[in-house]
Amino acid sequence: MSDRHVPDRRQPCVLNIEDDEDIARVVRTLLERAGYRVVSVGDGREGLRLFHDERPDLVILDLGLPTLDGWTLIERVRDLSSAPILVLTARDSESDKVRGLRTGADDYLTKPFGNSELVARVEALLRRRVTRPAAASSVGSAHGAAALGTPGSAAAAEGVSARGAGASGVAGTSGASGGAGAIGAVGGAERAGGAAGAQFGSGAASRLVNEHGVEVDFDLHVVRAGGRPVDLTPTEYRLLETLMTHRGQVLSPEQLLRLAWRDPTATGPDRVKFTVLRLRRKLGWDSGPENPIETLRGFGYRYRPERRT
Repeated sequence: MSDRHVPDRRQPCVLNIEDDEDIARVVRTLLERAGYRVVSVGDGREGLRLFHDERPDLVILDLGLPTLDGWTLIERVRDLSSAPILVLTARDSESDKVRGLRTGADDYLTKPFGNSELVARVEALLRRRVTRPAAASSVGSAHGAAALGTPGSAAAAEGVSARGAGASGVAGTSGASGGAGAIGAVGGAERAGGAAGAQFGSGAASRLVNEHGVEVDFDLHVVRAGGRPVDLTPTEYRLLETLMTHRGQVLSPEQLLRLAWRDPTATGPDRVKFTVLRLRRKLGWDSGPENPIETLRGFGYRYRPERRT
C-alpha cells in the first residue's frame, strides 16, 4: 500500500509507515485535518525508499512491518537524518519502549491510541524540530549531498562550523543542570589540548584536525577514517565537532544535548550514550581504554587530543 499526491511544500510532511490499512487511513485523516501532508506506505523497504524521495519532516512507523522491520528501519533512518521518529505500535512492554527510544526513536505511542494524543505528539515533535536553530536543519539537508563526505557544501552547514573562540567557552557555563558545577571545574582541563586547541581559534586559517587515525575538516565538513570518507548523520557530526571543539573538557549529557542536539529537552543521557557508541564505532574508536572519546561515569564525556611527541 502506497499513495502519493502532488506535494504541497508549504505543509509539513509526515511519512506514515503502517501495514494495517485501517490504521493508516485513520492516521492520514487525523493528520491531514490538522494541516499536515501525509505520505503512507505499507512496508519497510518502500518506506525507506520514500524517506529518501520525500525528505519528510517526521516519520511515524510500526515495528511489525513486512520486508524491513521497524527496529531496522529506525536505525536506517537515524543513520540518514535527525528527523523525528514516532513509533506507533501495539507492543506495549517496557522493554520494547526502551529499545525503541535507545535505537533512535524520539517518541513511542501504543495502539489503541487517542486521536487527540496522536496529533498532539506529532505537533510536539515538529515544534521541537522547528524551534531548533536553523543550522540543525541545514546540515540535515546538506548531508545527502556532501556535508559529511564530499567537499563543497560548507555554506549549507555554515551554522555547525561557525564556532570559533566563542564556542570553547560554552562548557564553562554548565551550571544549567545537575552536577554542572563540577563539570565546569573539570572543564579547565581544556588546556591539556595544548597548541592543538588553537586550530579552533577565531583567527585560524583552517580548522583541520588529524588525530587518532581520523581526519576532520570542519570547513569542508569532511570526515575520514583511515583515509576513507565516513558517513555520519548530522547529529553524529555535531557531536564530534562539539567534543573536539571542547577538547580536554568534560561535557555532561545535558550540555551535549544543548550543544550538539541543540535541544536540552530531548531524550536524555541514553540518547547521548548510544549516539556516542555509534560515533565511536564509525570512527574505529570502539574498543580499548585509550578511546579518544572518554566516558567519565557520573560526569559525562571528554575528547582526549592525541599526544604529540
